[in-house]
Amino acid sequence: MSYQLGIYRKDRGRDYIGLMINGKKTVDIKLSTRRLPPFHKMKAGDTFLIKESSGPIVGVGKIEWVEYYEIEVGKEDLLEILLDIWEQVGLESEDHAVRMFQKTRHNRYITVFGLEKVVKLPNPVWIEKRDRRSWISDYKPSLDFNLLLKNEK
Repeated sequence: MSYQLGIYRKDRGRDYIGLMINGKKTVDIKLSTRRLPPFHKMKAGDTFLIKESSGPIVGVGKIEWVEYYEIEVGKEDLLEILLDIWEQVGLESEDHAVRMFQKTRHNRYITVFGLEKVVKLPNPVWIEKRDRRSWISDYKPSLDFNLLLKNEK
């Protein structure tokens, strides 16, 4: 089993962390212009750790399924994907999906994954993270954190 550490910013107008923990966001999408994690770096069954940007790990769940897309820049493949999953991703409407596409249309690599059993940790866990990556595949949590996760189950 691998750990995936996803970092989410709270200042984007929507509380995606809250939506995941409340079960209203059941799918996530990660976009990039280069082959960066999580593209081809996660699999169904991985444990998903939810960390606030500049904050603690606040939630944990499982990756239920994963799909990867490599698209041609300028095509509307990304828009089609967003229009298919906008509700599950936590977007407000199809118009919101179109606005997201307009801002992110330059991305070529798309990772779409299902979330299951997402729970809020009763006590957020602070970890040391000094780099700027927004996703860490094959994250290696400390022994203390592993014990905490076992107690959560």
